[in-house]
Amino acid sequence: MRILFIFAFLLSFNFTFADQGRILTGKVTDSDGNIVVNAQVHLVQANITSFTDDQGDFLFIGLEAGVYSLEITHIGYEMKSVPDINLIGKFSQSFTIVLSKKAFYADRILVTATRQLSDQKKIPVPLNVISADDISLRLPQTTAELLREETGLFVQKTN
Repeated sequence: MRILFIFAFLLSFNFTFADQGRILTGKVTDSDGNIVVNAQVHLVQANITSFTDDQGDFLFIGLEAGVYSLEITHIGYEMKSVPDINLIGKFSQSFTIVLSKKAFYADRILVTATRQLSDQKKIPVPLNVISADDISLRLPQTTAELLREETGLFVQKTN
């Protein structure tokens, strides 16, 4: 009787954890091989959006078997589509996606801030943080000089 109970427990454990869904991972870089941080990665058929981390990596877990497509966007880069990602019969799949740089022109840019601390990973939009150490290393004379080196941002100096 005890052996039957152990066998039933192990069998139920196997079915419970046998299929936790498919995994889709990847890394986003630019054409120069630099990682792209905070790129928006949208899994179209599942209507799920994620962002790349500070290593340029993204992760989707718990996906059903099927065929998916990705759309990757980031300010300063052209949108990239990756169609026909087949997760039928596969547990996981991984990609390296290369974005091409693209100039971005805007009539105006609104910069806002709050005094409330927020975890960068919980903010649902791409953001660049310039630390005090970065500012002291760059030694900018003006804000334009400081911002000129930021990815996806073009600053033109006028007299």
